[in-house]
Amino acid sequence: LAKGRRFLDEDRAFLIVDALGLAVFAVIGASAGTEAGLKPWSVVVMAALTGAGGGAVRDLLVLEIPMMLHADFYATAALLGGLSFVLFSSAGFQPSVVSVAAFLTTLLLRTAAIFLGWSLPKLR
Repeated sequence: LAKGRRFLDEDRAFLIVDALGLAVFAVIGASAGTEAGLKPWSVVVMAALTGAGGGAVRDLLVLEIPMMLHADFYATAALLGGLSFVLFSSAGFQPSVVSVAAFLTTLLLRTAAIFLGWSLPKLR
């Protein structure tokens, strides 16, 4: 809308689909970590590694620079999704609710970063 840019151009559409994949794989990683009996902090790390790692493999297969190396709110969204998985699970929610909460946390954070231009502070 601003400066003639459409709300959802091809680049953003790709990033939204990528955010869906990030969220799915973050939940898969957290769930696998939980089933393996890992400690809560390890479950959070598994969510981030599985989510961001899936995108990195995809990028490498098509000879692109992995998104997590230039989109700095990428792995962070998966990390926070994993944290929500642990928190909801610790609170006693059903596994399906835990998975949906972690999925939505990851997806909404990554989507907000895409549309609002969120980034982490840069080191000088």
